Amino acid sequence: MNGSVPIPKAYRKPWRALLLAFAGWSPLIAKGRVRLEVYASRCLDDGGCAHRSVAQAVYSTPRGEVATVQVVSRLFDFPRHVVLGVLAHELGHLADESDGEEAELRADAWALWVTGSPVRYWSEDQLQSLGGSGKWPRPRGLHR
Repeated sequence: MNGSVPIPKAYRKPWRALLLAFAGWSPLIAKGRVRLEVYASRCLDDGGCAHRSVAQAVYSTPRGEVATVQVVSRLFDFPRHVVLGVLAHELGHLADESDGEEAELRADAWALWVTGSPVRYWSEDQLQSLGGSGKWPRPRGLHR
C-alpha cells in the first residue's frame, strides 16, 4: 500500500465516538491501542483488490496488544452510513477475541451490540452500512 494519509476531518469525531462505544466492551480498544490508518492505495495489502475490499482489521504486534483498522481512501467516497458501517464492522473484528468460523457474522453482531444498529449490506457493492438501507443479515454469497 502507499503511505498513509490523514483521516478526513468529517470522520475524526465519528471514529472517536465508535472507539468510545467499543471501549466499554473491548479491553484492547479501552486501552487506546487501536488506530485508524488511511492509505492512498486502491487496494489493501491482503492480496485482494475487489471493489468491496476497502478495510481490514489487523493486529500490529505478534501478541495482539496493538491493532490497526486499515482502510483505503476510496472508502470515504461512499455515503457516510457505509463508512460508519465498515468502521464498526472492523472494530467488531477487534472486539471479538475468538477465532474460527463465522468471524464476519460475529463482527456484525458486535457492531449491533455496541451501536444498537444492525449492520446492513448496501447496494450491489454489498458494503456494510450502519443506520442506512440495505440487506440484513449478511448476504449468503459473502464469506462468513
